[in-house]
Amino acid sequence: MQRNRGYRFVFWGLVLSILHINIGEMEILPNFIAVLIIAKGISIVLEDNGNKYLLRARMLCRIYAGVQGAAFVMEMVKEGLLLNNIDAVLNETLTLLLFASNSILNIAFLFYLFMGSELLLFESRRDCFTLGREIDEYFTPERNLRKVATKFAVLYTIGTVLMMGGLVFRNDFGILAVIGAIAAFAGTVWVASNIAYIRRQYPEYR
Repeated sequence: MQRNRGYRFVFWGLVLSILHINIGEMEILPNFIAVLIIAKGISIVLEDNGNKYLLRARMLCRIYAGVQGAAFVMEMVKEGLLLNNIDAVLNETLTLLLFASNSILNIAFLFYLFMGSELLLFESRRDCFTLGREIDEYFTPERNLRKVATKFAVLYTIGTVLMMGGLVFRNDFGILAVIGAIAAFAGTVWVASNIAYIRRQYPEYR
C-alpha cells in the first residue's frame, strides 16, 4: 500500500499545474506534464484498491492530459501558416471550446478523485470499529470530502463561466475574466490543501 506516496504525486502535480514558468514565449513545464504526474499518483493509489471512483478519475485525468497536450501543440504552431490563415472568429471559438473542455475535465476528474478518496479513508478506518453496530453511526470523517468535491465544482464552474464571459465580452466586461481566474486559482489551491490533508491520513507510508 503506497497511498501516501500516490497522493504526494497528486499534490505536486496540482502545484505544478498552478505554476506557469516561461522563457520568452516558451513554456518550460507544459500543463499536460503536471496532469500526467497527477494521473501517475492516482495509479499508485489504485495499486492496492480497485476503487471505481478513482478509476474514473484516472481515466478522465488521462483524457484531460491529452486535451492539454493538444492545446500545447496548438500554441506551439500558433504563429505558423496553419493558424494564421484561420478566420479570427473561428480561431477564438476553437480557443473557447478548448478552454471549456479543459475546465469540464478538470472538474470531473477532481470530483471523482475526492469521492474515491473519501471511500478509501472510510475503508482505512473500518478496523477501528469492532463493535457489532452500524459503522456509519460512528464514522465521522474530519473532513467531508464529498462536500469538498461539490463546493470545488461549484466554485470552479463559476470561475470558468466568468472567465469565458470576460473573454467574449472583454471590451465591456474584461474584469469578469480576472475575477473568474482568481476564483479558479483559489479553487485549485484549496484542492491542493485538501490533497495534502488526505496524504497525512496515511503516515505509515511516509
